[in-house]
Amino acid sequence: MSEDWAAIAAEVSGDIGEIGFTSTLRRAGVGGPLSPSDETSVPAPVDFEVTVIDDNYRVRDASGTLIAKTQRTLTIGATGVVPTKADLIAVGVAKADVGVDTVWTTIMEVRPLSPGGVDLLYEIDLESSNT
Repeated sequence: MSEDWAAIAAEVSGDIGEIGFTSTLRRAGVGGPLSPSDETSVPAPVDFEVTVIDDNYRVRDASGTLIAKTQRTLTIGATGVVPTKADLIAVGVAKADVGVDTVWTTIMEVRPLSPGGVDLLYEIDLESSNT
């Protein structure tokens, strides 16, 4: 029996949309200068609105002992933008609300869940914090 993985990915993203909350993913601008006359210009970053599920868990060492570290992981559906470790994220901030005082968090790891070769969702580990 062949699974329709694209339909399953859409269903997973829909479910995340029902229980998650809005955040903004920021990707560095790509390309050359903004104009031929300004060789020092840096392309503006591009922001994407995503819906995430937020989870925190205590980190254990190799022996299973809890250490004083918490890992924050976000889950994002795979029907929109594909996150990368080069991106930043503003958790709980809608794209329309991004401003100069927005706090951006570094993405440390991106893990796709890809049964059948189709990404269904992404788990994104953010910078760890000490407890």
